[in-house]
Amino acid sequence: MEDIIESFEKWWLNELDTYHQKGFWKKVRIDETRGTNIKDIGIIISKVKELLRTYEGIPFRKINGYNEIITKRIDFSNDNVFLKDLNFVLRPYDSFTNIKFKGSYLFSEARYDHETDTLIDNTIILYGGDEDEFIITDNDLNTTLWHELQHAYRQYCLMKENYDKSVYCNDKNDNYELSYGMASELPKYFGGNGLKVKQMIYVSDKNEIDSHMQEMIPYIEGNKQINFSNYKLYLKDNPSYKFLMTFKEALEDCDYYSTNVNGIHNMGIILKTLYSNLPKYEKLNWTIEHYFKVFHNRMKKMYVYAEQQFYKILYYTLENLGRRNVKETALGTAIHEGVNYNDETERERNRREMTKKCHIQIIDNF
Repeated sequence: MEDIIESFEKWWLNELDTYHQKGFWKKVRIDETRGTNIKDIGIIISKVKELLRTYEGIPFRKINGYNEIITKRIDFSNDNVFLKDLNFVLRPYDSFTNIKFKGSYLFSEARYDHETDTLIDNTIILYGGDEDEFIITDNDLNTTLWHELQHAYRQYCLMKENYDKSVYCNDKNDNYELSYGMASELPKYFGGNGLKVKQMIYVSDKNEIDSHMQEMIPYIEGNKQINFSNYKLYLKDNPSYKFLMTFKEALEDCDYYSTNVNGIHNMGIILKTLYSNLPKYEKLNWTIEHYFKVFHNRMKKMYVYAEQQFYKILYYTLENLGRRNVKETALGTAIHEGVNYNDETERERNRREMTKKCHIQIIDNF
């Protein structure tokens, strides 16, 4: 598995350079039917920051057992964006005992309004500052708002898509909130192993991957010195790359548990305790070992997906911002694995074959 991931990563790095040299993927875009809406999110963040600055330095108050501040609701009715309104619950960072993420969009409270084609009753919890007052840096605020608004936009797309259907459109988010909400309790009962499972569930969730990969867009936009030639020098500060490395560490932990019977058994017990209570799994008569195997396979597949998204969005962002400071090859021809790509059709065909091959190899290892 490690060799496959490393070879795939090298391939994507090569793709990034050679796609630029040949001018391929000029029309690559993020799928805004489910992915992101850069224009709307930019408008929302600008208006939100104006409000949140008025709360910086204000002491927290004890509300419902939490030290927090509940902001006034922001009205977007005249801004022509996908949200009609949004309010925030501000809490000190120390109260957030999760992995190092600083926000939470409340899926269960949002509703789709067909008349205005917007999402209403939106709430985001933000964690920043100490136990006394709300403080958050601009960089942290931009990254966190961007991430949580990705969740909001996908929720909008999902609810709009299923508005006239007789199915409950929030099943996926409900399953995520239920499983991750239950996973939050795992450290209490299973200690360190429970904490690791909780982190593995978070980093391997597709919604979270998509949102974290989008975080690099405002980061690169705000750091105008980053281009095709030097982007590797800035990876350690790239929020999406940081998430990818967190995911890689979690996958390595999962790989380690898979190497011994006790590890498989201990993790399998935790996973069965968690998932056997969900409607999707409650009628499945899986063994403890099978719960671990399925989960481990999912981790590997989602890591490959995360890497794909990282390099795709990295290219998309640099290309669309015009960061073209890269040396052209003498012949202007991209060479990969001994193949001379003189036409886009052949290159695209080989790209698809490589992707397909990679996924087949990984599945065969399950």
